Amino acid sequence: TVEVGNPQRFQKKMVSAGVVGVTNVLSHLKMIEPPEEHLGDAPIICKGSYWMYTEAGGVLDVLPGLTQHVTKDEIVARVTDIYGNLVEEYRAPDAGVVIGKSTDPLNQTGSRIAHIGIVAGPEDASKFKLSPSAFSR
Repeated sequence: TVEVGNPQRFQKKMVSAGVVGVTNVLSHLKMIEPPEEHLGDAPIICKGSYWMYTEAGGVLDVLPGLTQHVTKDEIVARVTDIYGNLVEEYRAPDAGVVIGKSTDPLNQTGSRIAHIGIVAGPEDASKFKLSPSAFSR
């Protein structure tokens, strides 16, 4: 199952990227013939992930976009009241990549903010049964 993009929406770019990714995986596993040309960007391989959640209700603004890399302690989101006054600011607990995010500005306490993927490196290659060169991004 490929999980990408906004919930309950068909997003052509995301669907196309998913098809490319699945095709590349099937090709890598020698289940289908490789495509004639490279399809899409190199994948970002994550060794783990977690969701960040709000601790205060209000208007939520998630700053980074999907697939955007974030650094540890970078501001990821802000919650304001209806007048624009800052209620809470949320920082990335770790360096990673945004693999999912809330798009609904109406936020209740405990709502999802962003799904942060912890990017794998060459030292994780054996875990994924990949060559260390697969991580040369």
